[in-house]
Amino acid sequence: MAQKISIIIPTNGRTVCLKRLLDSLKKSVYKDMEIIVVNDGGNLDRQELKNYDLVFINNSSNQGMAFSRNQGAKMARGEYVLFIDDDNVVEENMIPRLAKSLDDHQDLIAVGPITYYLSAPEKIWFIGSNFNLTTSKPFFHKKPLEKQLLNKELFVVGNLHNCFMIRKNIARQAEWFDEKMAMSGTEFDLFMRMKKLNRKYSLAINLNASCYHDIPPREKDLFRSLGFNYPKRAYFFQRNRAILVAKHGNICQKLLFAFIFYPLFLFGYGLFFIVRRRFDFLQNHLKATLDGYHYLLKQS
Repeated sequence: MAQKISIIIPTNGRTVCLKRLLDSLKKSVYKDMEIIVVNDGGNLDRQELKNYDLVFINNSSNQGMAFSRNQGAKMARGEYVLFIDDDNVVEENMIPRLAKSLDDHQDLIAVGPITYYLSAPEKIWFIGSNFNLTTSKPFFHKKPLEKQLLNKELFVVGNLHNCFMIRKNIARQAEWFDEKMAMSGTEFDLFMRMKKLNRKYSLAINLNASCYHDIPPREKDLFRSLGFNYPKRAYFFQRNRAILVAKHGNICQKLLFAFIFYPLFLFGYGLFFIVRRRFDFLQNHLKATLDGYHYLLKQS
């Protein structure tokens, strides 16, 4: 495991969040790493960050998570790349434990930690998920399932996001993240393309690695916990579910999705936005549905 690890952090001018993450990375017991910060068009206070050893990339305008991650990946020198969002704090042993998982299991293409709420560190926020290509609905695990344990430490899952370490050479073969998707579902799309390179490939959660995400529990802020930080996210959230089914589903899954499940999401989330009088989100939601159907037809 004596190798450089590249850490890629997309941000959008959130200097305070970024500094908190960087401070936690400085405490890591693993020292051979480079940190690449990709500022996605935000107003980042570089003066506040002058004491950190960083590689900076500045997008001229907001391009989205996928573009930012890809820009960082082009600069990465490490064979393992850790992608982590700026509103996290890492535990000091997280990085070496994730790297060791990849060292010890050659068919493992990506691994993530258990992610807890920063405001409630005893409560799990994310421990892996799977994505149903018929309904387009993600399933979030609440605890490890015994039948999916690779060993006492690794829990095999279908998807990772927010914080995960990936093999650069295989991700490069799969051509990294789809920049047209921008955000929402881009990780699952990449992992599916990586798995198509070799059916033995898998991804997992390391049950002994931890990080903490600064997001309110669902009962305190339902709107944000569903991912609706701003109106544009509602667009990608709805459109990209259609793109994922179109790219990776079979013909039966596509038909069931198009005629049953996509309309249900259209009306369900549409009503959700109307009740909360968030018509800016509703407008994006409706446009996304039309664009999603257009993509499905184009791929048929």
